[in-house]
This record gives sequence, C-alpha cells and structure tokens, in this order.
Amino acid sequence: MAFTINTIDISSNSPALVSLAGRVYEKDYTSLPNSNLPVSMRKDLNVVYSYLTDEELPLDENTFLVKAQDSVFSRLFGPVLKVGSDGIEGTKTDKLYIQWGPRFIPLEFNKEGFFAFDGNKIEAEFGKFNFSGRGEDVALFISIDEEEGQIVLPVAVRFSDWENLLDPKAMNVLSKKKPQEILNALEKVKEKSGAGRINQDFEINLKEDLELNTEYEVVGYYRCKTTYGISFRILINNYPEENTIAGTWAHNSFKPLLATDPEITPENPATLIIKDRKVDDKGVTKIRCMLVLPQQQTSEEELNLDF
Repeated sequence: MAFTINTIDISSNSPALVSLAGRVYEKDYTSLPNSNLPVSMRKDLNVVYSYLTDEELPLDENTFLVKAQDSVFSRLFGPVLKVGSDGIEGTKTDKLYIQWGPRFIPLEFNKEGFFAFDGNKIEAEFGKFNFSGRGEDVALFISIDEEEGQIVLPVAVRFSDWENLLDPKAMNVLSKKKPQEILNALEKVKEKSGAGRINQDFEINLKEDLELNTEYEVVGYYRCKTTYGISFRILINNYPEENTIAGTWAHNSFKPLLATDPEITPENPATLIIKDRKVDDKGVTKIRCMLVLPQQQTSEEELNLDF
C-alpha cells in the first residue's frame, strides 16, 4: 500500500464544509460542534487530538468557529497557536499552547523540537496555508503517523505584531537555535471578556431551580478546569431574590458560545431562558435552553450541518 500524506483541509473553502456557505447566520460567530462534522474529517481530527491529549475528540465541543458578515458565511476559524500567560485560562507564561475550541492544549517546545503532554515528540514544522481562501498565512503543520501514512493538521499562527511577521523558514531555523524568539513573537492568551468572578450569594441547579419560559439576567461567566475538561460557570442576577447573585454550571449547549469569549457584564448582560424540562425513565432531568447574547439574537439550537 502506498504511503499517503493527508492534509486536513480546514480552510474556508474546504469541500467537506461547503454547506456552511449556504446557510443564513443570526450572529457574527457560530460554533460548529464536532458531532456535526463530516465523519471522515472528524476521524482525521481525532487522530491529531488524541495524540496531543490522550483523549477522544469531544463531540459536544467545537474545533471550528464560523464567522458571518451580514448573515452570510465569511470564513472559518480553526485551531490556533498561542503563548500562555500566568493565571489566564490555566496557562503559563512562555509556554506554547494550541487553542482548540474551548481548550488550550499544551506543547513542550525547545531546541529539540515539539513534544506532547506525555513527552512524545511531535513532527511539526512551520509553513504557509491558505486558511481564509484569500491568501497564505503562517501555520504550524503537525504530522501524526498512521499505518497508511500521515495525517497533517495546519494550525494557524497568531503574532503579537502583525506588521512584523516572522517568515516560516526563519521560524524553522529559530526553533532549533533560539525558540524563545518565536515565543516572544506569538500572540499571548488574553484575559477573557466575561465578567470574571463576581461574588455569588447562592448556588443553584440550572436544570431544576429555574422557571420555564422566564428571562433570567446573566451578568458574568468564567471558565473552570474539571476532570472532564474545560467547563463554564454563569452568574445570574436577582435570583433567587432581588439584589442577590446565583451561580451555576452552564449547560453543555452554551460551551461553544461561551468559548467565543462574548462580552457579558452587569452593564451588558445576556438573557437565559429555559424552554423545556423533562425527567427521563432513569430520573435524570434534561432541559432545552437558550442563551441570548447582549444585542444579538442566537438560535435555540447549535449549528447543525446534518452530516
């Protein structure tokens, strides 16, 4: 069997995601759940994700973010290479990370190369890839070996100064001699625009305590590391009584939306509505709910490509 190199096409012009261009979007940014990706693309992405994390690609999280302009598809954003910053998103200063949906996957990076969490070396080099369909940008190409060949994922590289970009060839040389210079040039993980840790007065159960079809004012949110990955806490104003703040875990359907870092503050709150509540045969409460961002209308359902 011939050795093959399969580069995952994560560009805005990807044939596998062509149906994205035929949709009308109600908001500027829409997360595309991994569960709705084409099976072949999801399989290839899982090969890379599993090597980097030793976990399966989470179906309820996202790899891609769709940007729309005037309700029309504009471009697609995928995994991004960034540098951490102490105390932000659980990252560390001068450490390399791949921002993959709501997660920051650490990469060990030194003169010897790139390494995964378990010390296994990663075959990777800098080059160029046409992510937007409008021209090539700098990318880190990560290659994972399989029996039939290699799966290659282009990861977008973000720089702190877009007027002084490093050339990929120069970056490959620097990675072997002065890797710190590459870290100095990359964009750092930024403080999120959520309201931060507003002090809560009560802890509530999102699935059981709130009334149906009632608008609740969400005045902040923040990320939390859990044994199951990154999750979110949301803060609800004037509940269970006036001038108090209730805290609760965000519903899984909110994760892709909150991962886009929307601005939610006491001055610019979001609206939470519980649309439906059911208890299954095992006694588990399930809800259908929606989060409406400030000055934006969001659909009740996540983007579904019906693949």
